Amino acid sequence: MHMTETQQSLLLHWKHMREKRGGLPARGDFRLQDLGRHVTDIVVMDILEGPEDFRYRLIGTHASEHLNRDYTGKTLSSLPGKGPGSKIWENLNIAKRSKEPQHLQVPYVGPQAIFKEAYTLYLPLASDHKHPDKLILVTNFPQKNP
Repeated sequence: MHMTETQQSLLLHWKHMREKRGGLPARGDFRLQDLGRHVTDIVVMDILEGPEDFRYRLIGTHASEHLNRDYTGKTLSSLPGKGPGSKIWENLNIAKRSKEPQHLQVPYVGPQAIFKEAYTLYLPLASDHKHPDKLILVTNFPQKNP
């Protein structure tokens, strides 16, 4: 699946900031003025350690339309079907461990029946520019074929 214009734009910004910082970009490298109209399409996840988990930090308004409810502040382990062993958990870990952008597929589970799957761009972020502590997610929801 090809990346959307939003995914491509944020990936280019991520790569630019990685080159500029000499390591992983930090959350502060993605300012609202840099994100522009794309801010509504992103989800920011905190990476938690001890025990390992992921927490929804920020959910853009457009991204939230594809969720069953507002998950802001919720951990994946507290949500049925999203904890360890789930595809989203696996994909977040791939991005965290690789320290590289990932464009991966997950089954769509949400309120809109016209979607079957989602293609998400995972962008790892690190406050110290070395060890990922957040991830930006930018998802494409292609409609099912009739």
